[in-house]
Amino acid sequence: MESNESNTNDAVVIENLNSDIQNETKESEFNKSSIDSSNDGHPESNSQLSKRKQRRLKREQRWAETRAERRREEKKRRRERRQQNKLNGTVSKKPRLQTVSMSNSNCKTIIVIDCDYESFMNENELRKLCKQLMYCYAINRRSSAPAQLWITSMRGKLLELMERLHHSYHNWDCKITDKHWTEVLFSNNIVDYKSNPKIIYLTGDAKATIPDCQQIKESNDYVFIIGGLIDHNRHKCLCLKRAREEFQMNYGQLPIGEHIQMNQRRILSIPHVYEIMLLASNGMIDNNFSWTNIFQKVIPNRKLQLSSSSSNDIINNISNNDKSDKIEI
Repeated sequence: MESNESNTNDAVVIENLNSDIQNETKESEFNKSSIDSSNDGHPESNSQLSKRKQRRLKREQRWAETRAERRREEKKRRRERRQQNKLNGTVSKKPRLQTVSMSNSNCKTIIVIDCDYESFMNENELRKLCKQLMYCYAINRRSSAPAQLWITSMRGKLLELMERLHHSYHNWDCKITDKHWTEVLFSNNIVDYKSNPKIIYLTGDAKATIPDCQQIKESNDYVFIIGGLIDHNRHKCLCLKRAREEFQMNYGQLPIGEHIQMNQRRILSIPHVYEIMLLASNGMIDNNFSWTNIFQKVIPNRKLQLSSSSSNDIINNISNNDKSDKIEI
């Protein structure tokens, strides 16, 4: 009897062990399948990203999650400062920035930033482009006569980064679209931008220069396209090739070599080029209205070879060889 009972107990134990093993096997298979299914459609999961990118994504996520809380804290601090200043009798109202909307501006010159270069840039360069687009908008917004700013081909990874880094761009007083500038500006007559001399693609690799700033201001109907490309000189003459071969339109460079001399390569950032074209379009400059004064106002002094000299001395000291050098924008 005792042997039969022991055999029965052993059978029960073995059966329980088998059931446990089967359950563990099913659970492991389920977990594996769930992991595989979670990675489907996400080829670049967190496990595949570098540690640096994972840390950056975590910081951006924390920053986005605490945005509302930071705003509440900042409002609370401002309210406390105002109350304290009121008790101390030092209440002073900060002058409000007088802004002019783009639609009410007297400047009707259209300046387009063509962002159709995403495939030629990595993520870090796209991030820099997002920041420079924000600077261009700030320059235009603070102007007393803003130009008609268009940001075109906003799509793909660039759009994703703008949503993440500058989510308020939807409220900007400018035209932002995912379409190409040829589709939104010249949808009715596609040949118009090819034959019109007042539609110019800015590229530092061109030999010809754009018209005089006085002519641009008086005409008030030019269209300038700035290539939204940050490539650290990896893709040379890319904007020139697209303007000449793909768009078959007019192109030109800023007349920098004719008016100032620089102590390094003539490479300007997108905000610098935009501010130069903005001042050339609306004429809002304190000194005499000329390319020389515009360049001296916008280009940093560290880039100028003779920043303390007068404009006449600068022009006289420019050699013929320097005038023919390639200027990169």
